[in-house]
Amino acid sequence: AAITDEDTSLANRRDEFREEGVFINNLKSDNKNLKDISGRFSALSVTGLLPAMIAELDAIAAREGAAAVLDQTLAAKNPANSHPAVGAALNMAFHRHRQAGTTVVMPYSDQLAPFGLWFRQLWAESLGKDGKGTTPIRALGSVDQHSQLQLYLAGPPDKFYTFITTDCAGTGQVIRPARSLHAEL
Repeated sequence: AAITDEDTSLANRRDEFREEGVFINNLKSDNKNLKDISGRFSALSVTGLLPAMIAELDAIAAREGAAAVLDQTLAAKNPANSHPAVGAALNMAFHRHRQAGTTVVMPYSDQLAPFGLWFRQLWAESLGKDGKGTTPIRALGSVDQHSQLQLYLAGPPDKFYTFITTDCAGTGQVIRPARSLHAEL
């Protein structure tokens, strides 16, 4: 797989490489070319989403979801009505006023484990500059809920926490005992 700009020799020969795939970096938004996206913003570019596309995930849905969150955030008349703005403000307030130098993201879903890793990488590279920023830690609820929570609950109060859950109540298999344990006692 290759990613190139329009009107390059590779783009002009992309039919020769159809099986491997040549992707043209021609994203546009409000008629502005977005091909020069870099850094933390590149996660939603063709380059950033190519692994998702190769894994047959819906990259368009990812971009539309991100756009919907951005639109809702920018449209909020009051920042208190914007969940992302409230989360960012709380994080900064804990950092500045309570010396919370660590940001813990703890998804309680194994399916969100890669999100925690991505968040950690994105947070560190975006905010860890010029002696500023908080240290991101990724924890996974199903794995770290005992050992890490012990530290988080009984250790120093120098962390800001974000717990992420999914709406999964009632979706798993119900396991019932074959017979009553009391009957055997």
